[in-house]
Amino acid sequence: MLRRTTPSSNNNKRRRNKTNALLEGEEALSSLDVTYPIALLLGLSLGFGIARIIVYTRLQYIAAKFLTLRIFQPDARVLEYDCGNSGRNLYYYPKNVKFVTYKGPEVKGDLLGQISVQAEIPVQIETAAYEKSLSGMREESMDAVVSTGAFTRVLKEKGREVLGDVLKESSRVLKSDGQAAMIFIEPKSDELMDVLEKNGRALFNPMEVDEKWETLPLFPYLIGTMTKKERGSSSNINSDGEKPKSELQSIRSRRKPKK
Repeated sequence: MLRRTTPSSNNNKRRRNKTNALLEGEEALSSLDVTYPIALLLGLSLGFGIARIIVYTRLQYIAAKFLTLRIFQPDARVLEYDCGNSGRNLYYYPKNVKFVTYKGPEVKGDLLGQISVQAEIPVQIETAAYEKSLSGMREESMDAVVSTGAFTRVLKEKGREVLGDVLKESSRVLKSDGQAAMIFIEPKSDELMDVLEKNGRALFNPMEVDEKWETLPLFPYLIGTMTKKERGSSSNINSDGEKPKSELQSIRSRRKPKK
């Protein structure tokens, strides 16, 4: 027997079907609203992570190149603050480096001792505040002072005044031969730039930094050097009455003017 369907029952079914379709559509849109931003965030996070890895890998290469370029003195003596770059700088120092003194409140002596054997560069560990003057570290005894992140750490934890004291201590131990320099590889910040320029003005010649790294859109870095002023001279002038060529010739650089 055929069932007879009234017009009203057909209308009710159509309404129910339409309502169900609307509900399903709303659920799909709701799912899309949640899924799209999650996918976007995951994509951005992945891209951010890849960019960080690329910058870090490239930074290792430039650190090795820069340290070799800048520390050229025979039997060079180096003071490095902290255990920056996880001690990897020991692998990057040129073979003319006689020894490296590591100084900082939390220097990892065991780690550095192991790397020292592999890199064949003797190390001396000084567990002390960065700015503290050590009686065993004579004035004008170092060819280079190196910071890979230590200046940034001091600025964040101790402030501008203490970082200024660190710069003074760096100047004290550096030789006054026009070649000894403070070398830094630091995450860029306007405050760090300001302290280096203002506090270092009386102690060092104008800063030279790698222009390319300073202007990176992601993870910009200050990779540069400041040579200590020769004693009794306000500028670094050689015997011919000329300023020496930039120490950063192999990488794009600029010399910042005095203010």
